[in-house]
Amino acid sequence: MSFDPARLRRTDLLVAIGAVALFVFLFFLPWYGVGPFTIDGWHGHTILRWFMLATIALAASYVVLQATQRTPAMPAAIGAVLVIVAFITVWPVAWRVIIDEPGPNGLVSVKPGAWLGLAACVWLVYAGYRALRDERIPRAKPVEPIHRPLASS
Repeated sequence: MSFDPARLRRTDLLVAIGAVALFVFLFFLPWYGVGPFTIDGWHGHTILRWFMLATIALAASYVVLQATQRTPAMPAAIGAVLVIVAFITVWPVAWRVIIDEPGPNGLVSVKPGAWLGLAACVWLVYAGYRALRDERIPRAKPVEPIHRPLASS
């Protein structure tokens, strides 16, 4: 069970890109600001941050399983859970970014990181769905047989 990047399809790479993007946007970009002070997505949310972290973890698990497993059963199961969790995560993120940012709405401003975080959540729903619909066989290296046939004498 070794990591084989050749097993990753284009749709799997879309999932990986979405997971990395959401991670970067969540931890390293400002989401909200009050005057000159800003706060990132991790510190700006209490419960919602765990949904975003779960989405990132599921996306990363999907990509790793797709690159390490010979059969598609485990990646498909994780992919289905990823789509559901990402879809559930999109709605509260959209609520917090578009309608009701943390704190008084007149005082708190929404920064670009919040919009990019919302876009990454939507991207993961789309990429996860596309990866589940992609039935192409990954370009994997051929597997060596467990036993070799005996030479006839």
